[in-house]
Amino acid sequence: MGANNQMCPTCSRSFGALLATLLLLTIAVTACDASRTDTGLMRRMLVVGGKAAQDEERYPYMTRIHFLLDDSLGLLAGCGGTLITPRIVLTAAHCMALASKDGSNIFLRVGAYNPLMDEARRHKSELRRVQEFRVHPAYVQLPEDQPTSPHDLALIVLDSPVPPEFPTIALAQEGEPYPAAGAELQAVGWGSTDTDNTRVAYALQNLGLPVVGLPQCAQQWSYAGAGATLIGEGHLCAGLQSQQNICFGDSGGPLLRLGGSPQQDVQLGITSFSFPECALPGMPSVFTFIPKKWIDEQLLELDPPTPALPPSPPSQPSPPAEASTSAEVPLDESLPTVLQSEAAPPLPQPEAVLPPTQPEPTNEAAAVDGSTADNTQAAAAAATATAMEQDASAVAQTEANTAPAEQQTGGKPASKQGSEQQASTGEGKDSSRVP
Repeated sequence: MGANNQMCPTCSRSFGALLATLLLLTIAVTACDASRTDTGLMRRMLVVGGKAAQDEERYPYMTRIHFLLDDSLGLLAGCGGTLITPRIVLTAAHCMALASKDGSNIFLRVGAYNPLMDEARRHKSELRRVQEFRVHPAYVQLPEDQPTSPHDLALIVLDSPVPPEFPTIALAQEGEPYPAAGAELQAVGWGSTDTDNTRVAYALQNLGLPVVGLPQCAQQWSYAGAGATLIGEGHLCAGLQSQQNICFGDSGGPLLRLGGSPQQDVQLGITSFSFPECALPGMPSVFTFIPKKWIDEQLLELDPPTPALPPSPPSQPSPPAEASTSAEVPLDESLPTVLQSEAAPPLPQPEAVLPPTQPEPTNEAAAVDGSTADNTQAAAAAATATAMEQDASAVAQTEANTAPAEQQTGGKPASKQGSEQQASTGEGKDSSRVP
């Protein structure tokens, strides 16, 4: 866990001294690991910073904030932060003292556990840049040898949202009562694990700290020469025990009321400052009490919620196609004339409708029709025979009437001669009339 060597976790030394410390850090850590074998000393150094989180996925909203100060030095590990929306990270205002005006030198790793090993171990995290950041307007940057002022918080807008599998941390509601003295809260961060601010924690650390009431916190700090107005209503104090507290590098991290899962955790405070010597007995660390109202107001401007789209109406079935008619379609009088002419074009003329084909008769009907045809033919034949008989009778009567006349004249008429000739040759009858 981390703190400020001059009461401010990030600005504890001058810039030059800070860089020199970072350059010597690797050598110092290596020397400590190689030469110090006293188990008591090693145990004391590790207790100051708490212990590494056993579950790497326990704090998925934790964010590591890095600053690029110089191309030759690379990234400087500066502060911690928490993801409060998919695009917003909450941290301490004094952390932004190392940021460029536009935030272009800030790099953030959301969901980090061990930033040096996360990619190699395929730990789930997201690297982001900064679109903009906003510091609380009431925050005042004090000299390096002074504690930070109240309202020590800032909001960082990421250049793009993180995926939904990274849960956000819930914040204490506006009007949240000050927690009861002695209640244990959880501090989380990558701060130093020794009182001299020389041993950096690479893996994420967590540490339980008891709450200290504001009157007692102000009294303890007054013993160290702090003014009466240093501790106020916007602060939350925790940690009195020796060798267990925040330290350099924990700035901007959360003070949590743990729930049963990351989604049930609640952030009450933001790590702000501690005494120059980390984990000094009787000296509580100071956190910024979450000002939920101000944060909510900023979120509406920096990351407004996406308006919900109205539900689409249910699809209506297409009306059945109407039969084509030659009648003129009435125009909608509510439409302009031009739109009417476009909306109601003349309908095409209907095509001629052929009569339906008569079905073929069934066997029974065909039998009836066949018998009817036979009867018709028989009747026609009988009528023909009757007519021929009548013609024969008429001819016989005519011959009878003309016989006396032939005897008187001694000759036969030409027609009669022809008849006789036809009779003698058998050609006198019309073959079409044969019954």
